[in-house]
Amino acid sequence: MDALTDFRGSDFLEQITLLRDIEARADVTAIPGLCELVAAPLGDQSVDLAVINVLQALLAHDEARAVDGLASPSPAVRRLCLRSVGKYEFTAALSVLTDMARRATSSEDLQEILSALSRLRHADSLPLFRRHLDHPDPLISALCAETLGALSDADSLPRLAALVDAAEIISGDDCPVTVFKAVGAVADIGGDAALSFLAGKVHHKNPTARRAIHAALIDAGPAAVPFVARLMTEGDLDEKILSANVLGFIGHKSGAEALVTAQDLEDFNHPNLRFAVYEALGRAASLKGLVFLLDGLAENDPMLLLAVVTALEANANPGVARKLVEAMQADPAKAGYIARAMADSGAVRLFSSLLSEPDLAALVVAEVETGCDPETVAGFVQVLEGAGTPGALALAGRLRAACSETPGVDAGQRRVLAVDDSKAMLAFYRSALPTMGFAAVTAENGQTAWDILETSEPFDVIVADMNMPVMDGIELTRLVRGDMAHAATPLLMATTESTGEQVELALRAGVTGFLKKPFTVEALQDEISKILS
Repeated sequence: MDALTDFRGSDFLEQITLLRDIEARADVTAIPGLCELVAAPLGDQSVDLAVINVLQALLAHDEARAVDGLASPSPAVRRLCLRSVGKYEFTAALSVLTDMARRATSSEDLQEILSALSRLRHADSLPLFRRHLDHPDPLISALCAETLGALSDADSLPRLAALVDAAEIISGDDCPVTVFKAVGAVADIGGDAALSFLAGKVHHKNPTARRAIHAALIDAGPAAVPFVARLMTEGDLDEKILSANVLGFIGHKSGAEALVTAQDLEDFNHPNLRFAVYEALGRAASLKGLVFLLDGLAENDPMLLLAVVTALEANANPGVARKLVEAMQADPAKAGYIARAMADSGAVRLFSSLLSEPDLAALVVAEVETGCDPETVAGFVQVLEGAGTPGALALAGRLRAACSETPGVDAGQRRVLAVDDSKAMLAFYRSALPTMGFAAVTAENGQTAWDILETSEPFDVIVADMNMPVMDGIELTRLVRGDMAHAATPLLMATTESTGEQVELALRAGVTGFLKKPFTVEALQDEISKILS
């Protein structure tokens, strides 16, 4: 205290110099005097803030004084000590904090106390967090859910699951923070019961909760595969499609084999499901999955074939290349469709395997020429010039010449922002939109799209997938409708959803129209023409 005896009478420079000296020496004997200054501040904002910062730094070195400060008559000192015992994880404060929580009379005080307790991560505090899990203040209930998960409290699993269940009601569009934290808590508790519950909610009616559930299952990795895979045979169409997506993002061999096994047991007739399975197998590699994808080269639907080729490109190897060549040579008509898919998806790794077959290579180059997308052309030219053979160099020159005559993007050309987490769908948009006279800009999720929108001139149309990681299409729609620069932009929602509830939710968010996947270039053009006419 002696060092601070004349503190109030000192000038600003002396005060700041003294505080710096106390902090540098870690002089814990100054803590009582600093507490008095916090309880009765000087009124100079700069000095008062410096006092608080120095006191908090010193409390890190003196657990006993930090705990004693919890009983201070000064609310400001109590609050500072609360934050300190939590920040520095002083377990000696456990019993004091528990008693304070029981006596708390306001939500604000209770939240501060529970926040400090949560940082201690001690099992003795479990009864308090269980008691307040249903607190009317969402920040308190969310904090309790998060802490119960961090403490792996399996006994709380039924109540946490009930919170997630309750959010299925589509009376409100937003996902309460408590539900979001409850999903994370269930995942943190882990175990078969938790993973089984989360997998059963893969098609949760609240899109934000659903995205959190998918993220939790993906983070769980291979441990979640058996529970998600079960839906591939037991679930409805929407559940099967979303489960395939999750298995793909988990990216483990066991997920790929589960997809192929499920197909063996039950033929995947629906095109949306086959598309999802092909896409997933491109992310989760396995020998069985590659065989399945190679069989998929027999697909006649251009969109499905595009998904197959995109997945094969991600898993390209000499064996895949050999089978691709065989498929194209066996059926000249199919070879043209495969070449189109290779051009649309920018499958340069697969293309490099065709260079020993001049006719097939020329077929792909002809398809690349029809689009003349600069990025795609550059990729194929690089492969051709890298090969260095006369035939390859001739094809590279032909491609350069053809595309150099194609007019670039007109400054007044209409633009479409296409948003989808599917590589095949993004390839489709990059190929289809220029043929319709639009410049195409693509994004792999809603957050990336929003980042583009915040720094871009308005687009003429936005086409967004409904279910995406990071930010889904509905949340993106809400942001777009709430922004003056883009609020009037027409927004088409592309979806595989079969339930009317999700359509209703999207309409309330402000969607202009819908595109039911899979769709053709003609269907896309018709919808865009309607909303722009």
